[in-house]
Amino acid sequence: MGIIEEIAKCQTKKGSITAQPWDTEDDPRFLYCACAIHHLLGVDKINFSFDINKAKNYLDSLISYEGGYGMTEYSESNAGLTYCSVASLIIMGFENEINNKDELINWLMNRFNELGVNGRTNKMTDSCYSFWVMATLKALGKL
Repeated sequence: MGIIEEIAKCQTKKGSITAQPWDTEDDPRFLYCACAIHHLLGVDKINFSFDINKAKNYLDSLISYEGGYGMTEYSESNAGLTYCSVASLIIMGFENEINNKDELINWLMNRFNELGVNGRTNKMTDSCYSFWVMATLKALGKL
């Protein structure tokens, strides 16, 4: 399968995935796409084309002090990136190894306010974050 072989070439030394093998842009969105492609093509978790343990370590490095996942190490939590990170962990088979589950659920629940749902602490509400937050809570079995 050509696409699976190409994805393998996109894993960086730190475990992230880039859009193309020669690219330098990487964040949880690309890893999520790689995981989703493997899942949609029916690739068994143990036969992923990239090192899932390195990928998990990469995602663990993105956990912020708030409990969600950010774009890079030490960045603020973002609901969209949190969904991509959690969904990737689940697809890779690490659903029972989410290191920050209690803090993560707390951070997600704190995205709700009287006006709606926001995707980052102290930011305005936005309807798109309803999906990212609630889909993550659903994936964690907490919706």
